[in-house]
Amino acid sequence: PWLWPVRRELVPPIRLPAPNNEICNQCGLCIDYCPEGIIFKAEKGVVIDYIYCKGCLICVNECKRGAMKLKQ
Repeated sequence: PWLWPVRRELVPPIRLPAPNNEICNQCGLCIDYCPEGIIFKAEKGVVIDYIYCKGCLICVNECKRGAMKLKQ
């Protein structure tokens, strides 16, 4: 199969989640619902492994406190 280069402007940007650890109460819903299993609790709060994040935003939708927002 041939692989053709894709023009960057044709590929939509991936929207990624970003935890606000000042609001987060570490309930663990984002961790439980993440289909990739890439959200972890750490000393400083919730941490996301962005290398494996697919941008599904399930964690953003499941966060009851609104601590998980879109990355700016």
